[in-house]
Amino acid sequence: MKAMRTLPLLLILISLTACFEKPDQRVLSKAEQALENGDNQKAAELFRKLKRESSDLRLQIKSAENLVYIYESAGDYEKSVGELNYIALHAQDRAGRVRAKQQMADSYFFKLKNYQEALTHYYELIAINFNQHQNQLMVAKCYYFLNNLDQARFEVQTLIDGTKNKGLLFEGHLLKGHILFAQKHYREAADTYQNVIKNYEKMAKESHVLLHLAMSFEESSQYSQAISALEKLRESYHSPDFISAKISHIRRKMGLVPTGKGWNRR
Repeated sequence: MKAMRTLPLLLILISLTACFEKPDQRVLSKAEQALENGDNQKAAELFRKLKRESSDLRLQIKSAENLVYIYESAGDYEKSVGELNYIALHAQDRAGRVRAKQQMADSYFFKLKNYQEALTHYYELIAINFNQHQNQLMVAKCYYFLNNLDQARFEVQTLIDGTKNKGLLFEGHLLKGHILFAQKHYREAADTYQNVIKNYEKMAKESHVLLHLAMSFEESSQYSQAISALEKLRESYHSPDFISAKISHIRRKMGLVPTGKGWNRR
């Protein structure tokens, strides 16, 4: 008899639990359906409601993740990084928090061009040894775009000295060349670009490093070398007319004029 009396009570408790769970699940189902139907505005409203009102942290995080997708699809990266910050602070698993932090740093850098804010998050990721070398490169890039060239040069050298990854070494040396060029150390920049072309031939060709080399030669008044680099580049460059125009410009700087037999001094 005692077992018989306990059974209805158990059923009542299960029923009450289901009642508490149903509202959240209904909102989640409606939000996911709206998202599937392409009604992102309605989906966003429902995910915000679920994130605000649900007591289930997993549903809050899931709502934030969907809001990231919706906001990024709409190009609203300010709102997107707000949701990523929420995930980075509240996600139950460390991997989820770190992924959100990385995505937030990259959004500040690539989407919002907020290099100071990106810098803060890249440093935090380096401090926990996550994607350390890649994020070290991003730190150097942040300083470069913030025009703190001495610090950018220090950070990129730290990367170069610390990694054996060929792709990162290519990007690091290329960035070092850009920094030297921006500092008007044109001959050092040219030497750096030449080493990049020599050591990372395929990647250098894809990135048209010859153009940067030619610009360095031009700025250091090494006009013949600049023309030679541009003539090599013209064969593979997507706009050969642009390269031809640059060659003509440099020849005029050299005091040459076009004639029926080529270029001659005035």
